[in-house]
Amino acid sequence: MNTATKEICKAFSKGYEEVDDLIMNWGRENKSLNKDLKKIKALDTNARYPAGYGNMSAGNYLLGLVLTDPAMLEKLYKKHLPTLGEKGKQVCSYWKEHPAYWQYFSIKEILKDDFLTIVDLLGGQESLLYSPGISSMQKKGDSRGKHYLCLMLPNGGCLQTAGIIRYNSLSVSDFLFYCDLFAPGESLNTVINTHYSEFFALDEISTLPVVMHRGSEVLYTWQPFTLESFDLALLGGEWYTKEIGNQVRYSLQEPDASMMTVPNGNLLAEDFPSMGFSLYRDTKTGAMAINTNALDSYAIIASLLERAYPTLALPKQPEVAISMALFSLLANMDLDLPWSLFKKFMNYKKEAEEEKAQSPDMAMINALLKEYMEAQNSGRIFDANAYCKKSGMDLEMAEGIIQSIQETYEKNMPTFEVSSEDRQYELSGWPVPPPKTRRLFADGLEHSLLFTYDEGPRTLDAFNALTGGIYKKAIFEEGLLGVIEDFFLDFFPDEGLALTIANCLVWMLFYKGREWVPVRSYAIEMLKLFPHPIQRAYSEAETFIQEFSSFTRKVLCGGGICTLKARPKASEVVSGTYAIKGSDAFFSLVERVNA
Repeated sequence: MNTATKEICKAFSKGYEEVDDLIMNWGRENKSLNKDLKKIKALDTNARYPAGYGNMSAGNYLLGLVLTDPAMLEKLYKKHLPTLGEKGKQVCSYWKEHPAYWQYFSIKEILKDDFLTIVDLLGGQESLLYSPGISSMQKKGDSRGKHYLCLMLPNGGCLQTAGIIRYNSLSVSDFLFYCDLFAPGESLNTVINTHYSEFFALDEISTLPVVMHRGSEVLYTWQPFTLESFDLALLGGEWYTKEIGNQVRYSLQEPDASMMTVPNGNLLAEDFPSMGFSLYRDTKTGAMAINTNALDSYAIIASLLERAYPTLALPKQPEVAISMALFSLLANMDLDLPWSLFKKFMNYKKEAEEEKAQSPDMAMINALLKEYMEAQNSGRIFDANAYCKKSGMDLEMAEGIIQSIQETYEKNMPTFEVSSEDRQYELSGWPVPPPKTRRLFADGLEHSLLFTYDEGPRTLDAFNALTGGIYKKAIFEEGLLGVIEDFFLDFFPDEGLALTIANCLVWMLFYKGREWVPVRSYAIEMLKLFPHPIQRAYSEAETFIQEFSSFTRKVLCGGGICTLKARPKASEVVSGTYAIKGSDAFFSLVERVNA
């Protein structure tokens, strides 16, 4: 990257530090902001947010108010001109002409020296960004490759970030929908600066993933329409009806054959209740709405309604189709929502209390589900018999519920079935990481919480001795863990997959690497642990095994991570049947597993 651009960034960073102090002092002295600042700072006592978040967010609020407003920056500049340093004067002069702005963006390309090419998700333009913070975030699975939102500062050569770097998994349509709830059609600057504390409730769902079902995103869809008269029987099926005043909610309980003749109707037989839907109706006004959790199920109910009411024309796509993460956030916010007309039915806490009163077993079932899932995620064996003795639940009921969960999981989650020929290669005598721990496997080695490393002189000498010192310069520049990460990142097609395989191998080598183990065994255990990301990149398991075997022979053994029992034949490299151990250098590097 151009050295001159990086020097500009350094100069602007020094000037920014001066201006940041002035803005923070301005905020403390501005009594009209006390109420807003107090509200934001109160988040420091909210357990849902990290320590110190409220204070940092309050500072970010002040930065946005001043740096996006040239007139306000001019006032601050004039007031403090006598005490401003040269760098501070320089950046103020530039930002008065080229003000900061809020931006929602994604990363197009990661460049060297903490530079990135980014794309504005609302406008489409590309920019050069210098951000050590965002570069570092690409090393952690929960913040890598997300959509980012922060205050951007131009400097004439590129952009730099100011304040908190926020991120989430929301689609652009989700984000625009959310913005329009605060100020329809307004700029992002206006939306955030005017509604800062309410808007950034968004932070509560920053780490929530996209919810998928059978390869499609689970959504909350809503489509309003009107019918003067309505006869539920015309749609077919069995429905559960709930009335509140002059409003009614109809929820499909059991589809029938007549409903399956419309396009996609077969899904009601193959995937119910996921493809189910609800209808809402105001009996006084005729106002109605469709609510589903999938675009396919919306298409089904829309077709059924149009068949029953030929003059009714519904759009091909629902008016609202947002992620479940965003819907879960909106359910707890006081905003005017498209479904607010029927908000009497949206009091989920009240409904849960009513359901509990109607079904005494519901609380017992929920308690079972909670304990069972906690056991699964932590790798513990769930003892249904012991649980039922403790809770008083009927054993047959508990076993039936657990079997139903397992069947649903097996039906919807990808798995890898080891062939009878390959069972000889399965490993035993090592702690298989539980699901809760596996979530950390997509983090970079340098930032991983899984392991404790020793990159001291003894370890570096051991690696340099094994590799003939060919990586000595790279280790000096990037560190040993950075070099090892690069081995994986340069070979495998996806960054998340590469880091997952890296962590997986380190984990298994730590426990099994003191004995001779076929490379095929490591590859098979990886397929069992992470079938989805591996099979997404490699359609055939054997292709992955061959690639991993080739990588191990060429890169890991040559890079000082592993040692060979014997020089393998070409056919053994293809099949992965040659044996390896972890090198002495590897065991010097990896001190212990923390999880």
